[in-house]
Amino acid sequence: MGFFIDIMRLKKNLFNLIFVFTSLLLHGQNNTSEPQLPFSNGEVLNFDIQYNFGSMWLNVGTLQLLTDTIINNGLKYYNFRSESKTIESWKWLYEVSSSYDVVSSQTTLKPLKYSQSTKYGNHLCNYSYFFDDDSIHLSIIRDKEFIEKSIKNDSLIFDGLSAIYYARTIDFCQLSKGDTIELDILHDDKLLKQKIIFEGIVDLNIKKNEISECFKFSSIIENNSIISNKVPAQVWVTTDCKRLPLRINVEIIVGSVNIYLSN
Repeated sequence: MGFFIDIMRLKKNLFNLIFVFTSLLLHGQNNTSEPQLPFSNGEVLNFDIQYNFGSMWLNVGTLQLLTDTIINNGLKYYNFRSESKTIESWKWLYEVSSSYDVVSSQTTLKPLKYSQSTKYGNHLCNYSYFFDDDSIHLSIIRDKEFIEKSIKNDSLIFDGLSAIYYARTIDFCQLSKGDTIELDILHDDKLLKQKIIFEGIVDLNIKKNEISECFKFSSIIENNSIISNKVPAQVWVTTDCKRLPLRINVEIIVGSVNIYLSN
């Protein structure tokens, strides 16, 4: 049963894998051009999270991304939200749930404030980020531990949720196969660097007799006790104007985990 518990613990990190891969496209944008937004107010993306062990596939969780707009001091902003949770049939073993909320500029998509609440087992973590021009202020509660700190905002830094949407505005065609990019990503209370490789344009079987042309990316996930650091994680993103993440595959210590865009 131990490895099943590890799988459910892994679920709280699966959302981060989506933004890690899609965010690599940040470096391909021409900063002088206005973003061509592939999403609109009211968009909802639903993902299924599956665990594979040998020939056995298990549906263990779901992930949802939502796009909305809000008015603050007379100005309109994007409000991006995400919810992930263990499906009902697995809650008896190990329950994980996370919610994410970010307010971003409608012109640049840069975040103004971000909040995250994650519960796994008996543990509860809350994160709040406030973005100034020069600094990012972090307030974090992990069970009984409380952390306050600030880091310099001297480069292109996004939280995980706004990075997904910003990346979808990028011209993927500016990348060449084999390009390697190093990203600065704010995760928990740390600014992480992640190397990601563009694998080119490939065909992905999404359903029986249905194939989608996708941009493919890969990356080694370091410093994780569950995810394999020998087999690269992979993501497939549609080549159409919507730039949808269709599938993410991660090899773990026992088996593998897939995230599929269901609708």
